[in-house]
Amino acid sequence: MPGDKRQVKAVIIYDSQRKNGATARIVQVVLQTLRRHGIQVEAARPSQAKIEDQELVVIGSPIYEEHVMKTITNYIDENREKLASKVVAVFIVCIALASKLGKLYAEKHYLPQLIKRLTREPDAVAMFRGWLLHPNPEALHQAEKWALKIAQVVKAIKDLGT
Repeated sequence: MPGDKRQVKAVIIYDSQRKNGATARIVQVVLQTLRRHGIQVEAARPSQAKIEDQELVVIGSPIYEEHVMKTITNYIDENREKLASKVVAVFIVCIALASKLGKLYAEKHYLPQLIKRLTREPDAVAMFRGWLLHPNPEALHQAEKWALKIAQVVKAIKDLGT
């Protein structure tokens, strides 16, 4: 209805082998940016993630040994039909993004591991360059810009529905 000030509800579903690694840091940047733009969002590992009441679902995974995490692909497979009615954004975190060839390889081999499991194309897609020891400020900046783009997509969809 017009003038609806209800906050959009969202969840960021991610997993990682490292508690405070690149993926977790990127998730925090996306989470904080979405909150600043009026989206009620939480982050959760697949085993705790609930999407029934969420309008936006962000799904992310690091790349380990040429693959996204199995917990993430299993979650998508198990929730494929529920995800079909949500605004969905997906991202990967990968050290290979340091070169142009690495980016092309990731687009062709890593992103499809998430995208092909969905019933439709995601509303937003991103690839972030990971790190092992020292945070990559550029990746964190890109994550913030991407989250802003997601917030704009959600707002546009919400405005269409009012």
